[in-house]
Amino acid sequence: MPVTIDDRGANNQVDAPDGFLETYEGTITFEGHHNHVAIGRGSSGNGLAILCRSHGTIHVGDHVRLETLRVYLLATAKLIIGEHTAFVGDASIAAHEARDVTIGHNCLIAGGVSFTVSDMHSIVDVDTGERVNPPRPIHVGHRVWLGTRATLLKGTTIGDGSIVAANALVSGAVPANVLVGGVPAKVLRTNVTWRNDLI
Repeated sequence: MPVTIDDRGANNQVDAPDGFLETYEGTITFEGHHNHVAIGRGSSGNGLAILCRSHGTIHVGDHVRLETLRVYLLATAKLIIGEHTAFVGDASIAAHEARDVTIGHNCLIAGGVSFTVSDMHSIVDVDTGERVNPPRPIHVGHRVWLGTRATLLKGTTIGDGSIVAANALVSGAVPANVLVGGVPAKVLRTNVTWRNDLI
């Protein structure tokens, strides 16, 4: 069964390499207008599920694996994924408010990883009535490895070459070339990187 496009709005566009929509299974749903989804050459995506409201932008680089990735752009936001990055299963990216998610080249995102730029509900100061938990963007550098069921909260930035351990809860800045883990995530080791093969 091919990737199906459910377009309930207007001026929505999907740019995918020849054969992508026919080869893989998944859904792309537009509930509003002026969305753009662009998928690079050599990318794959069985089980891909994308939902956009209005004015959402998704740009996927070349040779990206989007295995059972779920994307929710429910506000005016951008998702940018660099070349040769791999989602191996059941990851979710949620932009319920207008903040962007960027993921670099050659990243490895394990199963069950989640990204969210918003708390999805307002926390309000009792005295002033003002909201105190605004959304914030997420940025993942190049060659980052995110372990199984890691959670990246709003405002997370991860430096190039770093590793996030399984089940870690990440918020704030993670330097380059470190291993972080725990709830909340803390630096466990510095001056490290990773590679795909076992040596």
